[in-house]
Amino acid sequence: MVVLRGTALLAALAFLAVGTCLSADFDGADAVVPEDSAVVTLVQDALAATPAATPAATPATATPAAAAPAAAAPAAAAAPAAPVVVAAAAAAPSANKAAVADAKLKLKKKKLALQMSLKKKKTMMKLKLKMKLKTKQLAVAAKASKQKAKMAMKMAKLKMHAKSALAKANFKVEAEKREQMSEDQDEIKQKLRIKMLSSKESATKKLQDTNERGAKKGLKVKMAAKMSKMRTQENLLKKRRVLKDPAAKRLRKQQRAASRVVRGTTQHLTRVARRMNRAAKYSIRQMRKHVVQRINKQEKLAAQVIERKARQLGFKTGPDVHFKLQMPGHESKSHDHDKYVPLMFANKELVQDAKAAYAPGAATTVAEEAADDVDGGLQ
Repeated sequence: MVVLRGTALLAALAFLAVGTCLSADFDGADAVVPEDSAVVTLVQDALAATPAATPAATPATATPAAAAPAAAAPAAAAAPAAPVVVAAAAAAPSANKAAVADAKLKLKKKKLALQMSLKKKKTMMKLKLKMKLKTKQLAVAAKASKQKAKMAMKMAKLKMHAKSALAKANFKVEAEKREQMSEDQDEIKQKLRIKMLSSKESATKKLQDTNERGAKKGLKVKMAAKMSKMRTQENLLKKRRVLKDPAAKRLRKQQRAASRVVRGTTQHLTRVARRMNRAAKYSIRQMRKHVVQRINKQEKLAAQVIERKARQLGFKTGPDVHFKLQMPGHESKSHDHDKYVPLMFANKELVQDAKAAYAPGAATTVAEEAADDVDGGLQ
């Protein structure tokens, strides 16, 4: 009886664990099904506490009819039956091992079935989610393509409108250009026509002017001839009248006498002026001659002083160099080239040197310096 009660208790515990596993949710199945649950640990502790020498009953003896009243027993009767269960387990260890093994296999099979169903549900849910996502993506893509097509249609319409407007504007511009060109051509033609008319008019006016000028010139010549003829006739008449007039005769006589007096006075005054100019010219020539003579004397004295000073200082003095210019038209007949140095032209440097050497007043300054030196030497 004790063994039967132990086996019934074990079966009840196994069925209780299976019921709890079946009633659990699929999401919490991994937490209830594992082998390290509270029931399995309790069974393993009970088996470890039983001795190995107790005889065991076959699993066939543990009928479901005996397990049912044991499962329906109250929880209060389980506490005093614990020593009995331990004793029964110690009596039949092999039967308990077989029952535990069967319970484990069943639990593993149910666990595998639950895991497979859970995986299947997960895969189905994933597939459903993928299908929903794909349908949504397809809907979004279709909507975007539809909007893109609408925008493309709108852009095409806008481009067509823009092209048509541009073509109209270009046509209008070309038409305006043609009108402007035609207007310009008409204006040019009109200007040319006006120019031709003005040139014709000016030509006709010039022809008329030349004709009129020629006619007027002929008339002027005729009129001038007539006027000159009339003037000559009038002058002849006036001369005849004047010749016949006694007052005019007396006037002409007085005019001749006055002109003779004027001629005589002018001749006298001119002779007096010429005489005075001649005397002044002679006096100026004499004064110039005397001045030149004095200058020559001073030059000679200065030359003598310079030569004396040069001899005192030991400088050699050669003969004087005379220059004679061969001017065109004044060629000398003498051929004495030994006395004169032929000098035809002078360059710029020679002119500058001559100006520096023979500056205005240079001779007087040199003569004064030489005279001062001579006076100092004599003293």
